[in-house]
Amino acid sequence: MSSATTGFFQQTPVLVPRHGSTSEDPVVGQMLRLYFAPGHREKLSADLAHVTKVAGSRIIRQHNVDAELYPPILRQMTVFGQENRVDALHTTASWSHLKNTGIALGSVSRAYRPRQAGVNHRLEQFLVNHLWTPSSGMTSCPAAMTDGAALLIGQYLRDDDDDQPGRGEFLREAYRRLTSSDPEQAWTSGQWMTERTGGSDVSGTETRAVRVSDGGVDAAGLPLGPWSIDGFKWFSSATDSDMVVLLAQTELGLSLFCAPLRRREADLVVTNGVRISRLKNKLGTKSLPTAELELKGMRGWMLGSERRGVKAISTVLNTTRLWTGAGGVSGLAHGLTVARAYARVRKVRGRLLADNPQHLAWLAEEVVKYQAAAHLAFYGCALMGVAEGAEPTAPWLEGAEAGAILRIITPVIKSQCSLAGCLGLRECMESLGGVGYCENVEDAGVFNLARAFRDSAVNCIWEGTSTVMAEDLVRALRGAKALDVLDRVFEGLLDDGDLARLLRDQWLQTRARVEAATEVQARLVLGRWLLRELETLLSGSLLLAAARELKDGLLLDVARRWLSTRVHRAQLDGHDAQLDRCIVYGLQTEEQRQHHAKAEQLQSSARL
Repeated sequence: MSSATTGFFQQTPVLVPRHGSTSEDPVVGQMLRLYFAPGHREKLSADLAHVTKVAGSRIIRQHNVDAELYPPILRQMTVFGQENRVDALHTTASWSHLKNTGIALGSVSRAYRPRQAGVNHRLEQFLVNHLWTPSSGMTSCPAAMTDGAALLIGQYLRDDDDDQPGRGEFLREAYRRLTSSDPEQAWTSGQWMTERTGGSDVSGTETRAVRVSDGGVDAAGLPLGPWSIDGFKWFSSATDSDMVVLLAQTELGLSLFCAPLRRREADLVVTNGVRISRLKNKLGTKSLPTAELELKGMRGWMLGSERRGVKAISTVLNTTRLWTGAGGVSGLAHGLTVARAYARVRKVRGRLLADNPQHLAWLAEEVVKYQAAAHLAFYGCALMGVAEGAEPTAPWLEGAEAGAILRIITPVIKSQCSLAGCLGLRECMESLGGVGYCENVEDAGVFNLARAFRDSAVNCIWEGTSTVMAEDLVRALRGAKALDVLDRVFEGLLDDGDLARLLRDQWLQTRARVEAATEVQARLVLGRWLLRELETLLSGSLLLAAARELKDGLLLDVARRWLSTRVHRAQLDGHDAQLDRCIVYGLQTEEQRQHHAKAEQLQSSARL
């Protein structure tokens, strides 16, 4: 007999850390061995273990829960009905704590450390965020835009002020703060492009900028820019940031500006001509203040040449698109960690899900998809680092063409890794049964995969939908030179094995189909197919190359499994149930088996 307080109660699963000696997720360790010189791996691994510990701590998890339970609120008026220009937007202490924790962990600043031989600081940054993002309460969104803004502003630090006196002073201080790991000094940045006329299509931008006389200072005491900006922005994430990068029309055309969000007026610090019209009510990302904004007399600085705004802001877009794809992979990694732990304790018909061949086969399939997406996303991150000057440590990282390769694969990573993360989290949510469908804020929200799924859905939309990414990929592949670049990518990744030959043949067929579509419209129709096709070919090639470089037999089996689901001629003969367990729980060497036994002991202790 049972009651509300008696009878059967499901044992609480114990999550294994995603990086460390007992980890069942090999991805971070693989990236360290593939892309970092031996002398730096141990220190960075210890650093990442610290990030794992912070991200998994109960206090951070609880802040993550509270940031959504108590979402941002808007207080537009003062007591006596005047417009509140001082503190209209209120976020919780938990949101601030999570932002500051991410800053201190170096979620942005690590990418801007001085160059070191054998260290790819850009990839280091993305590995930190891989471990931090699921606990970040969506503060990864302003971090992504802050990173893009820092990279953008860094391009103009040596420019003369010309007809904008004081611009260099503002940019230098902004760059220092955007790349700081000190929460007391650091700034975050927003990015405002979307208007009611369109999101990724900014040709209809209605916001206007005109020159005005100089004068006034921002909240930091820096001079205000000589441009006055008026308009309406339909979506603005990171509304509580310190500065913003935005597009506006001038007499000559669409141009790029940056501006502080607060300025001094007499003894007060007020908004810099920004009025929040309303906060968006979204499916997920509820802790993140996303708003509609009215701009009236916002003072800012022009960046780059007038009417070259779209090209100039591409630096920000390409950065945030990598963040989006990598963020999708990070969320899926957390979902699989929960699914593994639950399978260890949940019994169905008298035996654990971890011993159920059908459940293990499904979970192994999801882990294969995750590892394929992870190797693709982190390849892009590593390429970004090389394009910025890092040493190309892996044999397939071509320094001279890193930028060209990144231009082609960024839309693939953004679209396909975001989609893999969202679909994979739905699967992980289902693996918990009815509990997975519930908004589990108890136990510091560790098992709230419903929220993780809701939050992940935005990745497929934010910074460009799959249709937008398909069109961007088609543009990137315009002309034979871009296809030749991919020829060299696959040549560098593939050896002479059977699977490699199969992939090489598949690429040649893909190239031929693209070349046969000579009309622009015909290529655009191929866009979504091409996203998936390049995802298959790149992920498969990267898994094979990594397995070869690391001499990792289990990773080779993961590559075979991946290709068997994507390439018809790579179908496997039969099904190996024992291999399913190895893929799911990361078992291969005796040392790994000992770590698995230790994890089982932790679970047994929890039962007692």
